[in-house]
Amino acid sequence: MTISQLQTAKAATNVPVYLKVYAEPNPVGIGQPVYISLFFTKPIPVVGAFGGGSLYEGLTVNIVKPDGTNQTLGPYISDTTGGVGGIEFTPEVTGNYTVQAFYKGQTIGGSVGGVTQTYNILATQSEADHFTVQQEPIQGTNLVPLPTEYWSRPIYSTNYLWSQLGGNWWGLGKPAFTDTGGYDASVNNFNPYSQAPNAAHVMWVKPAQFGGQVGGPISSDQESHYTSTSILYRQFEPVILNGIIYYKVYTNTPTTETSVETPGWNAVDLRTGELLWHKDTKDTLDFGFVMQFHTVQEYGTQAFLVGSSQSPAMFSTGTGQWQLFDPMTGYWIANITNVPATAAAGLVEAKDENSQGAVYIYT
Repeated sequence: MTISQLQTAKAATNVPVYLKVYAEPNPVGIGQPVYISLFFTKPIPVVGAFGGGSLYEGLTVNIVKPDGTNQTLGPYISDTTGGVGGIEFTPEVTGNYTVQAFYKGQTIGGSVGGVTQTYNILATQSEADHFTVQQEPIQGTNLVPLPTEYWSRPIYSTNYLWSQLGGNWWGLGKPAFTDTGGYDASVNNFNPYSQAPNAAHVMWVKPAQFGGQVGGPISSDQESHYTSTSILYRQFEPVILNGIIYYKVYTNTPTTETSVETPGWNAVDLRTGELLWHKDTKDTLDFGFVMQFHTVQEYGTQAFLVGSSQSPAMFSTGTGQWQLFDPMTGYWIANITNVPATAAAGLVEAKDENSQGAVYIYT
């Protein structure tokens, strides 16, 4: 006798929704952006595994200009809260404008608790919103200017202009013979988000390995200095997040070796040189990343360090395992299993509307 589990299917449910649209600021000057926001009065029903794919789709915005002509923006896909924000429109003539949002409806379905649910999300349109464009520009918000003297972290959260000072170095896009970082400065082995100081100076010194002239009996010439970078030996390969430099303390480990005993990881304040924490581990520090997220419940940004039990696992055949660590303490957070094998330079950050800082792999 064969026993099989059957899923129960329910009749499709019609779901009415209500859409709102707002355009701000009002009034605004010619050539100044107007920001349009769309949102539903409730999130879309959850279907499938953890509500995957449950997003409002096909949203459009119609703008009626002072001369009566129409301009359509979109289509847009909502975030998980049921909204679309930051739609930018720049008016070119003075007068009164009308904005209205439209949703064409959609059908979604999936299994919830063993029951197949189908929802017909009904079409709807928002009430109209209005804004006025004047000749004179409006005065914007006074942002905190960039510092003209020494500063330290944390950067105050509303100092938006200061973001350009706080770029990170995630250590992505590594070649096969290193543990972090790109191959050279022509592609990705640098921080492209922050401007370097015009007058560089030494703030502190902390040796990572031997350096300088060797001394006798080694001859004194261009080949006699201690090697600080190599494709044959793993040495100093850092990650930088939030003004903290993280690196594995290597013991001149050959690149052919994997899980040999090593002195672990260090986290050092980039401004002061203070050792913030040390982690005794033989795991490889592979890269770091900072993820901005926006869910139906909350939004914010979290930082992570990613390690593995052996460096070649990042490029092995089959699947591997990544380990997530807290950059503040070095504590283990979670494992990511069944990670596909990546190409040699396959870790790339991308800017996504709903999850800035996402890391993608290329196989």
